[in-house]
Amino acid sequence: MQEAVEPTHAAGDAAQHTGRGRVGHPIGLLDAAAGVAAEDAARGDSLAQRDSVLQHQQHRGHGRHNSRAPLFALIEDAAHRSLRSVEGIGAVALAVVLVALLLLLSLAYIAAANQPKQSAANTCRSMPQSQPSNERVNSAPVAVARPAAVEDPFHMRSARGPCSSPMSGTLSPGQGGSPDPDKCLCPDLVVPPNCECILLIPTATLGQEEFNITDTHGNTVLSVEPRPAPPRSSGGPTSSPLSAFSPTGSPLRSGAQAGSRPQRLVLNSIYNDLLAQCGPAPSKRSEPPEFHLLRASGEYFAKLTCSESRKECMLVTKSGARLHFWGSPADHALNVTSGSGRVCATTEPQTLQRYKLRVAPLMDVGLVLCGVLCIDHLA
Repeated sequence: MQEAVEPTHAAGDAAQHTGRGRVGHPIGLLDAAAGVAAEDAARGDSLAQRDSVLQHQQHRGHGRHNSRAPLFALIEDAAHRSLRSVEGIGAVALAVVLVALLLLLSLAYIAAANQPKQSAANTCRSMPQSQPSNERVNSAPVAVARPAAVEDPFHMRSARGPCSSPMSGTLSPGQGGSPDPDKCLCPDLVVPPNCECILLIPTATLGQEEFNITDTHGNTVLSVEPRPAPPRSSGGPTSSPLSAFSPTGSPLRSGAQAGSRPQRLVLNSIYNDLLAQCGPAPSKRSEPPEFHLLRASGEYFAKLTCSESRKECMLVTKSGARLHFWGSPADHALNVTSGSGRVCATTEPQTLQRYKLRVAPLMDVGLVLCGVLCIDHLA
């Protein structure tokens, strides 16, 4: 037992000796300090190397970033410029469209504003003085657009009446101002200002019955009824020939039905209202032929005398106004001029079955029409 304990104490003493040798001895302390310093130096070298590696890696990464930065900047700048260019082009296109729309609206407004301002000075041009001749009349074709603001002188109930076209310069208007109804054969048939009356008249046929006068669209606007001559009267041109009518106003057709040329023509409206009548002078059967134009009441209004060839006829009203009919009746080509030489109306062939009558503004259509009917159907 004592021997066993003694080695233990010896080991403890050795341990204490070793500890004192490492800690308490100066050389041991220096060695320990040197070891710690060496470890710290080694640790510092490893940290420095790691920091150097990190810095090198960061430097390489930063260099790569800096080398790519100009390319990315160029691409980004180009993209921004492209966007700005597209936006600029879109703005310019929108501005062009808006300007075009404004121009179209301005033109439409100007056209609408100028249309109702068209006056007689812009639509009518006087013709040079015409002299009687045997040449065929060649008048310009006429459009058929009826002005909406002009009242229909025929009191038509249809949508379009015979007064159908603005003045084209071929015909000269009548005297300025509204005509005096007392100086008109048919006051209701006076052509309004700035307007022409265009009628289509059938050609003469022996023994024909009632026929219609139409506008250029084929609408009936007037009718002409052949009737026998009235009984002779010695009362002169002021006597009334209405005794040939029955009390109901229907005609006595004995002369017309016999196949002879009708002796009198009665002008009626589409409502069968008597407007005027014309026929040979009752008290005069010699050459040259003479025709009388009567109002609806039977009152004498004018006379028409013709040459043997019918190429020249003169119509004189009871007030002294004159109309000169001249041209080629066989070709249905006539001029109607006033006493001063103004062209007041014309006729021209349309087809083999009808011809066209054009009457100037402020002219009495009934007066001109009766004169033409006398020349074409009675003379």
